[in-house]
Amino acid sequence: GKFGQYYVNDTKRLTKPLIKTANGFEEITWDEALRIVSDKMKRAKAEFGGESIAAVGSTTATVEENYLLSRLMRAHLGSNNIDHQMFPYPLVPMQTTIAELEDFTTIASVGFASLEFDQPIVYLRVYKAVRKSGATWLKASSVDSDVETAIRAAGANSVVLLAHTAPQFQVERAQKLCAETGAKLNILLPDANSWGAAKAGALPDSLPGGLPVSDSAAREHFGRVWNATLPETTGRGMTGILTEAAAGNVEVLYVMGCDIATKFVDADLAKKALEQTPFVVVSSLFLDETAQRADIVLPAASFAEKDGTFVNIEGREQKIKEALRPKGESRPDWRILADLMARLGTPVPYFSARDIYREYTRALPK
Repeated sequence: GKFGQYYVNDTKRLTKPLIKTANGFEEITWDEALRIVSDKMKRAKAEFGGESIAAVGSTTATVEENYLLSRLMRAHLGSNNIDHQMFPYPLVPMQTTIAELEDFTTIASVGFASLEFDQPIVYLRVYKAVRKSGATWLKASSVDSDVETAIRAAGANSVVLLAHTAPQFQVERAQKLCAETGAKLNILLPDANSWGAAKAGALPDSLPGGLPVSDSAAREHFGRVWNATLPETTGRGMTGILTEAAAGNVEVLYVMGCDIATKFVDADLAKKALEQTPFVVVSSLFLDETAQRADIVLPAASFAEKDGTFVNIEGREQKIKEALRPKGESRPDWRILADLMARLGTPVPYFSARDIYREYTRALPK
């Protein structure tokens, strides 16, 4: 947002690829970094199979970048072990737009420590509904009797805003209440591109467009698009990936733009997984806690230094355009992944984010 952009020019930004040595991190060239990463991936796949490789997508990366990570894992490495959710949440579309929140007479926000901090744009619309139209705003930690009474009284003129951290029984209770009363339910996903990461295929059980991995027709469809035979077995989600990694059963872990050591719901498990995995690759803007535990760190470009697509919480696509040159030798994640695919033996015709978006949209089910 307007006041959250200054990290782009932070002096602590990574500007060159790094390799961990006995003396700490040392700078290397991109050619060296990509060669090491691709060699490790090839060796792991050859010796232990694709299932020994896992990847973490990101809600701060673009649709195009999450799509490429999904393709890399499935078509090039033979693994469905990919996820992006730091906390398991339901992927349920909103039943209203953000702007329409101003039209309701009763609004219940449930499970938020601070709607203003967690969902500032949504908060602005709720604030306008209260100040300009006199709407009633009920804040609650759960779908309790007070929420139920207020929603039943207002009926179709009410909306429930539910935090993505709500437990399943609370989700089901909210869904039942809204179905009975005609109220609308919006489960608000976190971060800038949660929907985009999911739609791009950064999930263990879903291909791009939400097609299930278990669907042979869907696998064959993307197999034709990617010119590969895709793995049939549903992959592991974040908890499964990190649990297996902590047990020493993951050979290569690729983390794209996500500080899992601090953001994953079980930080201790994430840190142990990073420490127990023989080879960890992290693309990041900073040497954060996850990057500090990596063997290779790749400097990534920020949102202001690349083109791409995000999908907001209401499912609307939003384009970003490169406004600044990437800092130092940092690169957009889409370019890093495309270069890595070429190193793995399958050059891909991606010269811009637009090329990737074109393939992505053409490949989606009509």
